[in-house]
Amino acid sequence: MSDVEQQIENAVLPLEEATEKYWPAFRQNIHTLLAWGYADSLQRVQTNNQQEPDITGFIAEAIKKRRNDINCPDWCERIVVEDDPPIPDAAGGVQILFLP
Repeated sequence: MSDVEQQIENAVLPLEEATEKYWPAFRQNIHTLLAWGYADSLQRVQTNNQQEPDITGFIAEAIKKRRNDINCPDWCERIVVEDDPPIPDAAGGVQILFLP
């Protein structure tokens, strides 16, 4: 193992320790982004009797717009937001997927 690899290995926190240390800040940041997305998309959500997939799309779009703003905090760069489209079932309805 090279010196650089050894330094990197020594710098990495064990998973449990890293989770305990960073999880509260990560959770706070995610909730902040959700609140911004909701607030920024509220007018679009309330005006057209939108369905849930549309509402989620509006919120995701607003979060992405906020993240791309030059005044967005640096921590936003470490979070990726994607809106998965609904999956139609055989009857033409929509399946809701819960991912672990």
